[in-house]
Amino acid sequence: MKRKFLSIAAIYLVSICFFIINVINNFPVVASLLYLIVIVMSSTFFNELLSSNIYVALILGMHCIGCLVIDYTCIDVGIYLFSLTAVLLFSYFKTLHKIKEERVAVERNQFQKIRFKNMMDAIFILEESSLRIVDCNDKALSLLNRKDGCIGKCIKECISSNIMDSIDLDNLEKYFEEGNEEIKVLGKKCNDFWIDMRIKRFHVEERRYLLLCISDITRHKKNEEEIEYLAYHDTLTNLPNRRYGDEKLQLAIKNTLKKKNMMSIMFVDVDEFKMVNDLLGHAAGDRLLQEVARRLQESVRKDDLVVRLGGDEFMIILENICFADEVIGIANRVIETFSQRFRVKGRSLSITCSIGIAVLPHHGTDVETLLEHADVAMYEAKRNGRNNFMIFNHELRDESLIGGTII
Repeated sequence: MKRKFLSIAAIYLVSICFFIINVINNFPVVASLLYLIVIVMSSTFFNELLSSNIYVALILGMHCIGCLVIDYTCIDVGIYLFSLTAVLLFSYFKTLHKIKEERVAVERNQFQKIRFKNMMDAIFILEESSLRIVDCNDKALSLLNRKDGCIGKCIKECISSNIMDSIDLDNLEKYFEEGNEEIKVLGKKCNDFWIDMRIKRFHVEERRYLLLCISDITRHKKNEEEIEYLAYHDTLTNLPNRRYGDEKLQLAIKNTLKKKNMMSIMFVDVDEFKMVNDLLGHAAGDRLLQEVARRLQESVRKDDLVVRLGGDEFMIILENICFADEVIGIANRVIETFSQRFRVKGRSLSITCSIGIAVLPHHGTDVETLLEHADVAMYEAKRNGRNNFMIFNHELRDESLIGGTII
């Protein structure tokens, strides 16, 4: 850059010498007009002179031509003044246009800076070689909670290691040279929030930089989790719903058959629930179901799953059963917890339940069969007076469902 300034200074020094020659020779017409053109170009395209040698060479060429024709031409004073006025007007309007363009460029540059600083995503500009942060916007500082700033620091110092470890920073150059345009890291947990991260490479002259964009997707992630929760849970009791229960039952059957173990499912139906709804209203019925759900969860083991199938029906999935007595013991605990009266809308209610039980592999090895047999056993428990449990029996089928024994 220093050489360019020196060369331009030398050209202008030569221009002054040419002007003096023109004055001595009474302003020859070609030399004088060419000189005026040089003035226009020098004032209008000065910025371009710093970035291109074409204009420098053009100026020098014009002056040389002017000197060569000095002896053969002369200029009238009126023509000279007219030419000078025309050139000055041209120079004025050209300069005015240039100023307007520069003003627009400045405004556009300021707009880009404001937009960069106020973008909703966190933006970092990094040196590729050192991963040092060259610039970042306000969202980046807010996201990382860095009040002291992070300009000049390595990105590894500012972002959690579990995020940066997901990117092979040592082989970024090789990655981009293989033709990849972007690195994406989606759905990563960073402290208390979730982020998407993208890295792109760009060049400024011969220097290489990385554009790191971090999007805070915490709200989106929470919405996804809420939607998923609603899709798999009952909103009244907060228990897993039938869809979730069916998926877990399929998985439990697969694992049990693989381990050659035992498991069981229970169908629990609240006796005379319709009467509670009719006498006390649906609000009371809902409150009763919530209390039933709570008691069922307290009656089972830690790893057992209680599912609301719909209405007043519930399902309990019991995995890792070693002996039939374990199933019977849990069924007795459920019936025992129903023996305590329920308080609903200021009233004390005596509520019982009927339970149907099916055991894998004795009563089936697939979802449909186990559900069907547990359902049959549950209705048999109701026909036998309610407030008890029945375990399905293959040999007796419809007529030989017995309580408390597995054959």
